[in-house]
Amino acid sequence: MYLTIGPALLLAPFVFRSIGALLPLFATLMLETAVAAALFLVLPVDDAPIVCCDPGPSGALFRLADALNLHHNNLPSLHVAFACTLALAYAHRVSRGGVWLLFAWAVAVTASTMFTRQHFLLDLLAGVVLALVCWRLAGPWARKPGVVSRFERALKSLAA
Repeated sequence: MYLTIGPALLLAPFVFRSIGALLPLFATLMLETAVAAALFLVLPVDDAPIVCCDPGPSGALFRLADALNLHHNNLPSLHVAFACTLALAYAHRVSRGGVWLLFAWAVAVTASTMFTRQHFLLDLLAGVVLALVCWRLAGPWARKPGVVSRFERALKSLAA
């Protein structure tokens, strides 16, 4: 479950088919990353001890993911923040049953960060709070027509 965050992020352009629809998710993820980066620098938390792994394919995948992870970037958990943000963003595009599945997935990703010993409980709670606060701040801002039109113009000028 820990590794499903990447594919879930890659689905966003297929779920949100316009810049205006994608921008609230993008802005929220960028705000979360900026806030988390500042906290990682101010509060470098030691990594949880990891005793790993099965010799099979799942162990190899875990070792690869662990090798890609940076150190001391634990509080808040961006895996948790991103999973919660994706569930919040995608929830507006699915049925009621889909909403339950999205939030069950976010809970599973959150639990997997503990079971794989990537984070401590405080990291998870901080990730959830980060997601909720950033979604409430960046989401409405990114939905403003003026913001969307400026963003679209900036993208067009970059492409030219």
